[in-house]
This record gives sequence, structure tokens and C-alpha cells, in this order.
Amino acid sequence: MRFVLYKFKTLTGEVTVDTGKCRDCREKPCIAACAPKVLKEEDGRPSLAMEPGEVARGKCIECLACELECHYRGKGGLTFSLPLPQVD
Repeated sequence: MRFVLYKFKTLTGEVTVDTGKCRDCREKPCIAACAPKVLKEEDGRPSLAMEPGEVARGKCIECLACELECHYRGKGGLTFSLPLPQVD
């Protein structure tokens, strides 16, 4: 599997998955942390368990649990980008 950035939109932001880092992660804690079950494992990496449009319309609750678990228990391959225009 080669390095790929997998991205999907959320209601107000975007999630990026670095599949190169995910390949070496055995536990995939980001998937278990996703309470709304937006993520599933596919080909050894996190991917969407539903249509991208559903996720972008609010199925992802933007709780950041997936990113925190990935950072602390995984390989740091999943990042959330939530723009905050009121913060410089």
C-alpha cells in the first residue's frame, strides 16, 4: 500500500487520514472512539462507514475523539481541521 492522504468533509471542517501511518497501527483506536460510527476499517486504514454527504451534513459530531485516540494510542495518522474564524 502506498502513502495516500484520505480526506472527508464534516459539518464545519475536514478530516485527513495519513494511510502511511495507519498501515503500521494495529489497534485503530480512532475507529473504536467514534461514537456515531462514522469510521470503519477498510484495507488496514480508517475509512467512512457511510456516504460522505451524510458525514458532511452532521453525522460526524466533530467531538475530536478519533483524533485524540489516534494521537495518544495510535500512530498520529488522523487529523481534524476545524476552522475557527474568530481566532487568529
